Amino acid sequence: MVAFGSLVDRSRFTYWSDVDLAAWGIPDDRFYAAVGAVTGVSEKFRVNLLG
Repeated sequence: MVAFGSLVDRSRFTYWSDVDLAAWGIPDDRFYAAVGAVTGVSEKFRVNLLG
């Protein structure tokens, strides 16, 4: 898994930013479970998973 977007550039990351993550190797039948797992991680930031 790797973070990308404003999260990796401290000068662009703000309170209104989201957290973008990319992951590989997630089986197709488990992808939505993985999305569900990461989207509930933070109450302050929206978390997006790209697979």
